[in-house]
Amino acid sequence: YVHKARSEKVAQFMRDVEHLEDTQATILRRQTEVNAARETLQTKRKLLEQQSAQRKLTLAKVEKSIQNKTSELEQLKQNQTRLETLLREVEKSISELKLPDESTPFRKQKAKLPWPTRGKVIERFGSRQALGKLRSNGIRIAAREDAKVSAVHYGHVVFSDWLRGFGLLIIIDHGDGYLSLYGNNESLLREAGDWVRPGEVLAYAGNSGGRSQASLYFEIRKNGKPQNPLRWLKR
Repeated sequence: YVHKARSEKVAQFMRDVEHLEDTQATILRRQTEVNAARETLQTKRKLLEQQSAQRKLTLAKVEKSIQNKTSELEQLKQNQTRLETLLREVEKSISELKLPDESTPFRKQKAKLPWPTRGKVIERFGSRQALGKLRSNGIRIAAREDAKVSAVHYGHVVFSDWLRGFGLLIIIDHGDGYLSLYGNNESLLREAGDWVRPGEVLAYAGNSGGRSQASLYFEIRKNGKPQNPLRWLKR
C-alpha cells in the first residue's frame, strides 16, 4: 500500500510537472506575442509621431507660403503704384514730340518692332501674379546677364534711373501717347533727354530690383494704358 501510494504521488507529481511545463511554455509564447505586439505598437506610435511632425511641418510651410504670397502681393501692388505714379508724372512733363522725318509713326508699327533683347518670354502680358490677384502689364524676357537691351523705335528718353521693384529702368517717349519701358537692367547707357533710334543700345540686362535671374521687363503703353507687347513685336 505504501509503495502504491508513493507511486501515485510520483505519478501525480510528474503530471503536475508536465502541466507546469505546459503552462510555462504557454506563458512564454504569450509573452513573446505580447512583446511582438508591444514592438508593433511602438513602431506604429513612432510612425504616427513622424506623420504628425510631418503634418505640422507641412502646415507651417503652407502658412509661411501664404504669408510670403500675401507679402508678395503687397509688394507687387506697391511696385505697380510706384510705376503708375511715375508714369503720370512723366506724362505731365512730356511735350509734343517731333520725330525725325524718316521715322514711321509708332501706331503703324504693330507686329513690326524689333525685339528689345534676345531671349525666351518667361512672363506673358496679363499673366496672373501673387495668388492670381494681379496681372502683368508687360512681358518678361529671359536674358543672359549683360545682354544688350535696345530701343524698339525712335524716341526721347524721359526717365533713366532706379525705381523700386523695377530696378534700373528706362522709359522712352515715342510720340502720340506711346511709351516703352525697359526694366531690371544691370546698367543704363542713356540718360533722360537723350534721343534714340531703333536698335540703339540703351542698357545691359541684369537682375536689378530684386529679381532672382537676369531678365528684361518690357512694357508698351498708350496714353498710360498697358498694351500687349507681343502684338507689337516682330513675330
